[in-house]
Amino acid sequence: MTLLFSDLKVIKLHYMRKKKMQNLHHYFLRLCPHRMAKEKIASQKTTIISASIKRNNSNLASETLRGASFNFTEFYKLHKYIEPNWLEWFIGFVEGDGGIYTYNDRLSFVITQDESAILNHIKDKLGFGSVRFDKGVQSYRYVVSDLPSIVLLAHLFNGNLVLEHRIRQLALWINKINKRLANLTEFNHITTSPALSLKDGWLSGITDAEGCFNINISSRPANTVGFYTKLRFIIDQNDAKALNLIRNVFNTGYVSQRKSNLSAFRYTSESFKGLETVVYYFNAFPLKTFKKEAFFKWCAIRVMMANKEHLHVEGFTKIRALAKLVNDKTKIND
Repeated sequence: MTLLFSDLKVIKLHYMRKKKMQNLHHYFLRLCPHRMAKEKIASQKTTIISASIKRNNSNLASETLRGASFNFTEFYKLHKYIEPNWLEWFIGFVEGDGGIYTYNDRLSFVITQDESAILNHIKDKLGFGSVRFDKGVQSYRYVVSDLPSIVLLAHLFNGNLVLEHRIRQLALWINKINKRLANLTEFNHITTSPALSLKDGWLSGITDAEGCFNINISSRPANTVGFYTKLRFIIDQNDAKALNLIRNVFNTGYVSQRKSNLSAFRYTSESFKGLETVVYYFNAFPLKTFKKEAFFKWCAIRVMMANKEHLHVEGFTKIRALAKLVNDKTKIND
């Protein structure tokens, strides 16, 4: 049986033909009573369309193959509709700053940030988890530890993760989930990744986590102002393969190994013309942390440089002053 929500804002396929899938659904509702009321309201908006769906075919349809886009079908079966672009951003953010933890039989999910607003935004958007200040690390943490919410996150991440170590972390989650819910459902781990593109929000998410908009000013006595100004867009990661994927998507820049840490790598885009693609992308998929303001200031400097203002003392003085404010974190929790 396939249930199709008629509300165009809610693109949600929902089939519960197998009895154990029905049991899983009721299991969620029992553990999360606040979802029961939402489910009753949502069911009134649905149009029931009969269909014969074999288990093998449904499993095949839900798998994300290399080269396919992000797939949130399984997540939408158990959760309210959230815009795909936001979910793509969230997954990118998690791959940069999230923690998919397994301690013996205890599963937990943690994001640690200096900025509390973004963690509260995530909590409100997903509708579960908690945000608290951790004195031990002197930062804020978004924490999820209840099994129903962990299962929801596992469905969201399954087949949609890009970084290999995150895929391995998810495998541990799914193994534990299958053991604990053995009588209700079988959770198949999808080990392939979606193809990244300039048409999804993943790059915006990982940039909010690991990216930086940088203005490099170095001494150059031969120049009229005595300095050379260069704009850079940077992402740091321990996964060189992922950074090369990012480089290929932007079709500009290069990946290098960090001299200070041989296990760390950096993607850098510094070609003034090549950065046009970077600007285009982040205008289409805006950042959500304090880096959004950093991007705006960085773009303002880019416009000034396009107008050749950096080649004159007055313009360079303005650029140098603004450059100091680009990555200013002093007001992120105001």
